[in-house]
Amino acid sequence: MAKLFAMFYRLARSLGQVTRRWQLLKSPSRGARSIGASLRGLGLLALGALTVCLSTACSDGGNDMPAGLTVYGDHGFVQITDSYSNLAFRQKGGVSLGSNGRGSYSFNATRPMVCVQSSSPVALLSSSNNGTAWTLAFNGSPGASLTVFVFDEPVPIGSNFGLQVFKADGTLAFDSNMNYMKIVGVVSPPGGVPGYNQSWESSPLSGGSYAACLSYTRTGIYSIPGTDVIYVADHMYTTSTGGGLRLQGFAKKGIWDQGDGNGLQVEAGRAPQLVLVDVSLL
Repeated sequence: MAKLFAMFYRLARSLGQVTRRWQLLKSPSRGARSIGASLRGLGLLALGALTVCLSTACSDGGNDMPAGLTVYGDHGFVQITDSYSNLAFRQKGGVSLGSNGRGSYSFNATRPMVCVQSSSPVALLSSSNNGTAWTLAFNGSPGASLTVFVFDEPVPIGSNFGLQVFKADGTLAFDSNMNYMKIVGVVSPPGGVPGYNQSWESSPLSGGSYAACLSYTRTGIYSIPGTDVIYVADHMYTTSTGGGLRLQGFAKKGIWDQGDGNGLQVEAGRAPQLVLVDVSLL
């Protein structure tokens, strides 16, 4: 990305269309420290699969756009803008589940989205935070290991080269030196949920390294008359071509009574979505 914009800058300079005053944002102090330019009469420039809009001469459907930066992909959707931040990779770490199948992971983030890479089904049972300090609780097979990937709003990393874009309030919107969340697929079980101790798997991708984020975790019970009640939850796992869900237990009540009903009781009509993320370069 940095090479792309360096090429863009050199091309515009050669055409004499880049002003010497860098002004990417409405805030001159921030814009002067950013790598960007206001263009005169250039407006739109197509570079390979990207369309870059850097001046008020750019328009969207005939309407003038505000000063700033907007980059569109070849699919026509906005990739970079000075009014929105894509989630950036913050950190990753390994978790080994104990003999009871439980494990935890702590990190610091503002508005995190967490994805998990694990060949063994694992459930995110809970999350708690105190300000920016977060702790997640996981369940899975005893002794299983998983890798947690944390994505969050981008924060300055002290880089002094490449492209940086700031919002009007001065917060960072984009930094070309960061790695951003790369969503490659969204899958969901058709027609409801796997039964107790049953799995569902989707393999829509070519071979690679993927992590999965679950839209939400369903919990419920599986009652066995005369025996006990098992608390169940969605456990997700990943493969080299996708991922899947397995509905399995994470705790036992120990005593069954008529009030617990009989069989599986869990939300069946609204299956969660499994968001697959490419983590091969993280």
